[in-house]
Amino acid sequence: MIVKKFILKYSAPILIVMRILIAISFAVLAFYQLLEYKPWHMIGTMIVASILGFIFVKKTEKEFIIYARTHLPLLAVQFFLVLIIIRAIHLEKNCAYTNMAIQLLPSLSVRLFRFRWLILAIPALFYLLSWVWRKIFGFISEFWQEMKESERKLYLRLTIFSSVVVFIGYAINSWWFLQYDIVYSIDSGYCYNNLFPRFSYYDIRHPAITMFTFPIWSVVHTALQWIVPSQLLTMLCASCIQLVNVQALLLVGFIIGKMSGKKWTLMLYLTSFAILLFTMYFEKYQIAVLLLVLYAYQTSRNKDASTNLVLATGAMPTSAFLYITEVFLKKPRKDKRKQLLKTFIIGISILICTGRIRLLNVATLYLEVSNMAKTFGMKEISMKNCFFSLTKMIHGIFLPLSSTRESVYIWTDILDTPSLMGIIIITVAILGAFISYRKPFMRLCTVWMGISILLFGFFQWSVQESPLFSIYFAWAVIPLFQAGFQYIIEKLHWKEQIAYYSILVPMFVINVLNIIDIANFLKRL
Repeated sequence: MIVKKFILKYSAPILIVMRILIAISFAVLAFYQLLEYKPWHMIGTMIVASILGFIFVKKTEKEFIIYARTHLPLLAVQFFLVLIIIRAIHLEKNCAYTNMAIQLLPSLSVRLFRFRWLILAIPALFYLLSWVWRKIFGFISEFWQEMKESERKLYLRLTIFSSVVVFIGYAINSWWFLQYDIVYSIDSGYCYNNLFPRFSYYDIRHPAITMFTFPIWSVVHTALQWIVPSQLLTMLCASCIQLVNVQALLLVGFIIGKMSGKKWTLMLYLTSFAILLFTMYFEKYQIAVLLLVLYAYQTSRNKDASTNLVLATGAMPTSAFLYITEVFLKKPRKDKRKQLLKTFIIGISILICTGRIRLLNVATLYLEVSNMAKTFGMKEISMKNCFFSLTKMIHGIFLPLSSTRESVYIWTDILDTPSLMGIIIITVAILGAFISYRKPFMRLCTVWMGISILLFGFFQWSVQESPLFSIYFAWAVIPLFQAGFQYIIEKLHWKEQIAYYSILVPMFVINVLNIIDIANFLKRL
């Protein structure tokens, strides 16, 4: 009773103290994500992180308190997950930095990689994880309620079926996730061994991807290493993480199906080659695409999608092209400017708080972007060859592009010949864009398909392996193709089911046979 009265009397000061303590914790968490441990990088990052942490806690503390009163068991689970993540951070940093002394000031040298300092990050990580948990499950719960009963049953069946396929496939042949640029230039092995297990992994092509991948990897790996034999650990860990990737793919399919308003969109998506291929391949695109689609979903429903856009850009900077859509949204100019400014501030904040403050240096950013462009783009390839590459990428969304070359299962003739199938799909998709342009979601799909032309045509982005990006654009191309094909069906008075099944059945059979062919190829490696 005395304690309760004390809390009620001094609740305001107590909350302020708690905000300050968690803000300091956010500063420590940001410090451990730094790319370079230069004095002003560290000081600047920690100051910004603490200020933003204070503001973040102040804006969300009421929501947290209400949630805590009714979800104590879940909070306990979340706290346990935080301890697992903290342990994983310590194990990674401990190898290289435990005995490293950092010179903060000329007369001040501090050993900041001791475990006792890392413990200070627990409150911030716990508060952040709780917030993310609420947002994710809130969205899933809301979306689940909006689904029809038949859609729910289909989702559950697909989840069970895909889980079984992944476990069996990975158990039979670990090459599905351990190879590196051997099959289809998909770097599964690199993702598993370098991207997922590193807390401060960085690449200008996807600067903040470990915000999503490291927590997943650390929880799965830590849980499994105590209960499974070491010889099975790698396979089971990759399988479990791939189940998360598959869930991302399924969620994308049901979202675009809902937003297009046609069941055939979902069916085309589920039978397309890009989806079947990435169901088996361990990559980062599944999560990146989900973030893109969540932005499109929120925007088309006239909801604030600033955070979604920033997170999508953090996962894959090419998503920054979606900022174009913000300009064309039907809003007053004042609201547009306010929204763009808000998005920019959130983006810079996340950039700093994830240890990437060095990118605020214009010279550093220009150097990294120019080096990336030299490696992956601007190859002085003719527009004709770039168009051929684009048609192959579009083709790869629906059907496989064959070819084994010198014992390597990889695409051939990407730049030398156009794909007739790709040209047909592009034509029908453009027709669909004209037909359905009034729908906000379809406008976003049109913008994203146009971005593919910019990337592979003007910027010449990885045109030699453009089919790799089929999953990145499938979510936008498939609804547009469906809209165009539906228009053709109606104008020619075809029977709808017969018309769609004449595409779906052959496509599914061809794609499954190709996946089996890849599996047989992997056995010979």
